[in-house]
Order: sequence, then C-alpha cells, then structure tokens
Amino acid sequence: VETIERVLTFPLPVFAAVRGRCLGGGFELIQAADVVVAGEGASFGQPEILLGVTAPIACVLLPRRVAAGVAAELLFTGDPLPARRALETGLVQRVVPDAQVDTEALALAARCARLSGAALRATKRTLLATAGHPPPDALREAATLYVNELMETYDAREGLNAFLEKREPSWGHR
Repeated sequence: VETIERVLTFPLPVFAAVRGRCLGGGFELIQAADVVVAGEGASFGQPEILLGVTAPIACVLLPRRVAAGVAAELLFTGDPLPARRALETGLVQRVVPDAQVDTEALALAARCARLSGAALRATKRTLLATAGHPPPDALREAATLYVNELMETYDAREGLNAFLEKREPSWGHR
C-alpha cells in the first residue's frame, strides 16, 4: 500500500510503460500512474479472484480509471484485458507497437518536463483533491487551489506575463 500511495501522490505526473502481461500487483501499480502507454501485445488483469482472494488496491483505484462495470468485470472474473480494449476503456492512454513503448512513454514525460513544474504540481494536486467529489464541491476546491496556491507561484506570473509579452516563458519551477 505504501508504494502505491507514493506513486499515487507523487507531486508530478507519473508515466507507466507496459509490455507483455501486467497482472496482479503490477497492474495495481500502474493504476496509480497518471498516464499509461501500452504495447500492442500488453494485457491487464486482476487474477486474484481465481485464487479465492481479492485485489484490495484495485477495488479502490480501478473504478477511478474505468467505468464501474469494466472494473467489476475485471475484478469478478480475473479475465485479462487486451491492450486495445484497455485503450477503449480509458485504462491506458496510448497503444503503440511493443518496440516503441519506452520511447513513447519517455517522449510524453519529456514533453511535460518542458512545462512549468509549479503548474504540473498544481494540476496533479487538483486532480487528487477533487477526484470523486460532486461537481459543485470539486469546482470550489479546484478554484481555491488555483487562486490560493497556483496563482501565488512564480511560474503562474511568468507564464501570463510571457503570454502578454508574446515571448516564451522562462520557468522557475516554483
């Protein structure tokens, strides 16, 4: 649970790259990631039910990534989900040829690394703080975090000034 919590609450985006079978604890681990890139040959599953036990972490995280019925089917049957179906359900964000999985995941991470660290942290914090809340409560929480935290950062001021001055921002990541 500690490892999953650390991945889930890591202050910056976490990208996962999956090739082959991703089952049990490995599948629970990628459920805590923000973005998942899968190879065409990848498959995902929680086979614990076949052993007469459950997957407690997946019971919490999986319904947050996919529709409740998809989560229930995976947890109740233990059947694996092929990569293309995982993409259709929203479990993974990209499916690429197996040989390109690492390159694609690293390219996405590099794209984010060029952005404001302060804005990335604020986005991650807002996503975590508002998940599962009714929209009116989530909107209020998101607005509070935006005004009281993000707009107090150097990067927010720098980004807006750069936009107004029609120049590239120089991020301080703070």
